Amino acid sequence: MTELADRWRRGDKLILNNILACDKGLVAGRVVWRRKGHKPVLIGKGSTTLDFNSPGRVAVKIKLTERGRKLKKDGRRMRVKVTIRVVDPVGASLTYTKKATLRSDDSQ
Repeated sequence: MTELADRWRRGDKLILNNILACDKGLVAGRVVWRRKGHKPVLIGKGSTTLDFNSPGRVAVKIKLTERGRKLKKDGRRMRVKVTIRVVDPVGASLTYTKKATLRSDDSQ
């Protein structure tokens, strides 16, 4: 998740990278900012469909929502939850969840 935080800090496009996945199916990713006493805020999401010859590692590009773009522009520091869901062709799914801190160079 440090790569995600570095990309946020540099202003690059967000990418969830190096996800182990099956040869066919779907990989979806979401980035959510959760605060106590508030509704979760979806910062960005993305997905990709898989159709390869063998299992391997993939990357998912995350597209920021309007609220995510505004938060990035404001330069605030956020503790976010990153969720990756891998679904195989049969319908079975596997979910990975990690937490990361996103901040711009301005916020310390």
